[in-house]
Amino acid sequence: GCPLFRVRIVCVCVLCAYLCYVCCECCVGATVLVVLYVRVLYVCVARVECLLCGACVKDNIRPRIPKEQFRPLCQAEPSEAESGLAPELPLKVILVGDSRCGKTALATRFVPDAFTEVYTPTGFDRYSTNIEVAGQRIHYSVWDTSGSPAYDTVRPLSYQDASVVLLCFHVGWPESLHNVQHKWFPEVRQHCPGAALVLVGCQSDARQVQRQQHGADRCVSAEEALASARQLGVTAYVETSARYAPRSVRDAWKAAAQAALGETAAPEGARDTSPMRHRTCSIM
Repeated sequence: GCPLFRVRIVCVCVLCAYLCYVCCECCVGATVLVVLYVRVLYVCVARVECLLCGACVKDNIRPRIPKEQFRPLCQAEPSEAESGLAPELPLKVILVGDSRCGKTALATRFVPDAFTEVYTPTGFDRYSTNIEVAGQRIHYSVWDTSGSPAYDTVRPLSYQDASVVLLCFHVGWPESLHNVQHKWFPEVRQHCPGAALVLVGCQSDARQVQRQQHGADRCVSAEEALASARQLGVTAYVETSARYAPRSVRDAWKAAAQAALGETAAPEGARDTSPMRHRTCSIM
């Protein structure tokens, strides 16, 4: 049997002999104390035997944990690679462009999928979400910056570690595209030269609105924007309307992820993605 069992028997025998001696020499009270002591020692030895060798463990006293289910506390949780999940790619995306050109609507239509008619000046806002693009899990960290000149000295602080920069302009304001070429592009290239660039024409529904109101539009044409995109050497040009075409917004953020992943398609003609004729063009 178990060596500890034999030790227990020896201890009990010794104590029984001592008990007989006490019964003869001492009072009854002392005898009772010795009996209690023998009982306590017997139980303690039995418990030690159960803990160390497991020979006397009963199911109703201590449940056994299967070895295959036991994991030390210091062992780390399984990694994404071990669990079979694709690793998540962190993507920091910066939105730059003139004030009121549509940057915030582009961000809020993507993350909470909401649109508001009320304009609220932006200081610096951040949004985050997780999307799968082309089988790759992407964690978007979106930085919506202010286009106000008052923030020109602090805005560059947001460019650190940027993966992609969306150069935004208002399709209905030709001067906003001019500012992309002469202000925003040089600023971005100075502070984050390694970031991928995507040119985004926001509020593309302005073309139809101006035609309806004035009989003609003075908007930036898709051809003009595409020529500027080629001149700047950006990865892609995307037109969006956060108000009327949520799909075009998703296309813009998909283009941002593809730019970060280094995925570009061959140049293609402008294609319709909504009744407002929103376009997505890739530039090589």
